[in-house]
Parts: sequence; structure tokens; C-alpha cells
Amino acid sequence: MDKSLGQLLIGAVLGAVAVEVLREKKPELFDEIKKNAKDIAKDLKSIYSQTKTAVNDWAQSAS
Repeated sequence: MDKSLGQLLIGAVLGAVAVEVLREKKPELFDEIKKNAKDIAKDLKSIYSQTKTAVNDWAQSAS
């Protein structure tokens, strides 16, 4: 457990450092990554909504 927690902490620190370096060196790339992440989040929200609707419809038709 301690090893996993340590690895997670090291990964978080290295990720934060990488983001800061990327933000300074290539801000346009960072902006593109941020935009893509927002698009992915919107797509996931849409998929969740469609899945929820399909499950609700299936549950209603089964009864």
C-alpha cells in the first residue's frame, strides 16, 4: 500500500512539473491539449446521457 501511494505521489509531482514546463515552453500546445480534454469531457457526458436514456428505455419496456 505504501509503495502504491508513493508511486501515485511521485506521478502527481512529475505530472505537475511536466505541465509547468509545457506551459512555459509551448503554451499553444498546452492550449490545444486543454481544448481536446474539454472536447473529450463533452463527448463522455454525451455518451453517459445516451447510455442512461437507453437503460431507462430498456427498463421501461421490460416491465
